[in-house]
Amino acid sequence: MTTLNDINIIREAHERAAERYNRRCRRLVALYTAGRKVTDHMILYKTDMLRLAYESTLKDMDYVMEFQAQMASMESVNN
Repeated sequence: MTTLNDINIIREAHERAAERYNRRCRRLVALYTAGRKVTDHMILYKTDMLRLAYESTLKDMDYVMEFQAQMASMESVNN
């Protein structure tokens, strides 16, 4: 069973991953609008890894919320 503390930890991890990914995207957009090309493959690779981390935490959040909703609906049946 997922506790409230677990949900808060997953939520904080998701917020941090989203913040890091958004910050990196804003930096890349600023470079592109300034006319500079980003050709360093490591920067693009790390940006892709940040995106994957963000998507993974988003899936975790969805799973936990779905699980909690399912448990709440079962609770009313059992009582």
